[in-house]
Amino acid sequence: MAQKNTTEIGDDFENRALGILEKALSEDQLGHNAQFAKIYRKKKYRTLNGDLIEFDLTIEIWPPEAPNYTFIYIIECKNYSTTIPAKEMQSFHSQLMQLGKMNMKPIFISNAPLQKRPLSMAKSLGMMVIEGQASDNYKIIVYKKDGDNHEFRIPFLVETYDSSLLDEGSQLIEKKLR
Repeated sequence: MAQKNTTEIGDDFENRALGILEKALSEDQLGHNAQFAKIYRKKKYRTLNGDLIEFDLTIEIWPPEAPNYTFIYIIECKNYSTTIPAKEMQSFHSQLMQLGKMNMKPIFISNAPLQKRPLSMAKSLGMMVIEGQASDNYKIIVYKKDGDNHEFRIPFLVETYDSSLLDEGSQLIEKKLR
């Protein structure tokens, strides 16, 4: 039997990740009704500058009679024989930022655990992390953004954040946005 190349190995894991997503959807683990979800493999989406980026898997949520999807899950699949390094999370995040979409949830699916830094990045970015081999052997490691007060800051204050300068109103706005 011929040995698989890296593309074939990646495609095989994407097929297993697809099974994981289908099961997670059917068991309401993603927070959307499966009947409104359309799953795509290798679909391309337009970036802010007009280029196209292809993602491993995506799930578009299409409410009844909607002219377009109202929410999208962007999924990155990684099949590693070691822990997942930070460069993989950084690359995925970079692609997400090029889309500029507000109505999306990134999901990172891997067969191996993430190293400490990419796991921390996923938590702070509100990225879902699923670890597993197949639909009968997976675990959702991270569902959403950490609840830590230091994880979320009003965007225009991020670069110059100094908690002593925030008044009670700003703190209440941050709390509501979380």
